[in-house]
Amino acid sequence: MASRTTTDKVVKGLAIGAALIAVPALFNKTNQMRGKKMPDAFQAAERVYRSRYGDVHYIRKGSGDSLILLHGLEVGSSSYEWRNNFDSLAEHMRVFNLDLLGYGLSEKPPLQYSIDLYSSLLLDFIDDVVNDYANIVASPSSIPIVLEAISRKPALFQKVCLISPLHETRTHQDDKGIGNRVMETAAKLPLVGNTMYQIITQKPNLNKKLKERYHQDIVNEEMNERHFHTSLIGGPNAYRAPMAYVSGELKSDYESLLHTLPHPVLIVSGQHAQTANTTWGNFAFAHKDSRIVSLRNCGLHPHEECPRDFNRWIAKEMTGVPDMQERTISTADSLR
Repeated sequence: MASRTTTDKVVKGLAIGAALIAVPALFNKTNQMRGKKMPDAFQAAERVYRSRYGDVHYIRKGSGDSLILLHGLEVGSSSYEWRNNFDSLAEHMRVFNLDLLGYGLSEKPPLQYSIDLYSSLLLDFIDDVVNDYANIVASPSSIPIVLEAISRKPALFQKVCLISPLHETRTHQDDKGIGNRVMETAAKLPLVGNTMYQIITQKPNLNKKLKERYHQDIVNEEMNERHFHTSLIGGPNAYRAPMAYVSGELKSDYESLLHTLPHPVLIVSGQHAQTANTTWGNFAFAHKDSRIVSLRNCGLHPHEECPRDFNRWIAKEMTGVPDMQERTISTADSLR
């Protein structure tokens, strides 16, 4: 009871503070954005899918089997995450790289962002745009969206690649201290969440979060600028989707689903990733063609930290490209 009282007091205090600083924070962020335009990150024509929830921007390239790249849900995330993968994978497949609703160049409507909404959006995108069975590669934080979509319409999917799963499920998040739990509670309040978003998306704070994300030192000025610029697009509703992630609304406990997926599951992580709740060597899958690889010198985000090795392995597993040597890219401690 005492803990709950303390939490309530902290949340109320945050709300009062938010009311005092929200307007000037928003004003400052708007001023920072004026006149600033980032150059295109990809050599591909921008397309727009007019979904029932809002406009979704995406790019497409290549031919053959369809592959969807699904970026993460962290603050500042966008299709830019696949900057070192899109062109390479498009040499082997028809690749779709989209900004999820609420992120990047896509519309940021005032919706209740949830796993259910995003899984519905993904299924609609496959039906209306891909118009084919889809293979998919999911960034760690977007995995719950993919698994929910598969559970609803498994026939739309072929192979499923999950990057570093299980490191941030809801159960794992519940092990955090009271300070982080209070932050998640506060993030659900519109005024407080918006103010928190303005603070999180200040350049020094974004830079710090990015550097904490990777094992390798890959954060540079362009990455900082991309995340900062992306965080500004969308006006007063730009905070809604990322703060739904911060508040835990876009996290779930999904480990049991991984054992039962009727598709070939490809799990790829990094040798230095700290993945919770499982030992991959003892992990069982329903489909015999499921495989696991751990890439050397990478952390939780091997597609960004070791893109060449990641692209080679994905191309091999998705399409059977013959010139791959797994021993050169894998620790092989749990490869099957």
